[in-house]
Amino acid sequence: MTSRGSEAPGFPREAPQGNGSAVERVPDTVDTPGSDLVTVYWRPGCPYCAALRRGLRRAGLPTAEVNIWTDPEAAAMVRSIAGGNETVPTVVVAGTGLVNPKVSTVLDAVHAVAPDLVANTRPAKGVRRADVLAVLQWIVVIALVVASFAVEAAGHAGASWAIDGVNLAIFGGFRLLRRHLEGNRAPDTSTRRGAS
Repeated sequence: MTSRGSEAPGFPREAPQGNGSAVERVPDTVDTPGSDLVTVYWRPGCPYCAALRRGLRRAGLPTAEVNIWTDPEAAAMVRSIAGGNETVPTVVVAGTGLVNPKVSTVLDAVHAVAPDLVANTRPAKGVRRADVLAVLQWIVVIALVVASFAVEAAGHAGASWAIDGVNLAIFGGFRLLRRHLEGNRAPDTSTRRGAS
């Protein structure tokens, strides 16, 4: 396991409870075994936090999430791990602190202490449906652009505009379908002001 954080005794295996509103459990993982193993410290508006939280959700890893802006104890915990700074995301995996880790680093840390938990969260190797849709999307878009140029060269500007409109609609439809398949349907509240 490679970590940029430090091993620190006395880290809680559970997220600090504070006033009760600072701890958020990822939807559908509240009762999942292992959710007390990984604590993600984050703050609203942090793009790195949003990316890490999204990646851990996609991997299916159960986590406890703590907003450091609403929990002073959590902010102190982050400062103790990150050398006095409130650097987020900071993740604690079974007592080991990781400062601004990649999703793969967190999964590796969890694998070191709970291999059975991570074995079920690793994405399957091979071609995903979303990847196939991305290729298909671009094939259709390029074909319609070529058709639009050909129709316009033949002197039918109105039909060319119609093809361009259809092309935009198809592009948007493919994009929504890919997001649906990748699991981006749940809104990420970490970038909203006032989220707790």
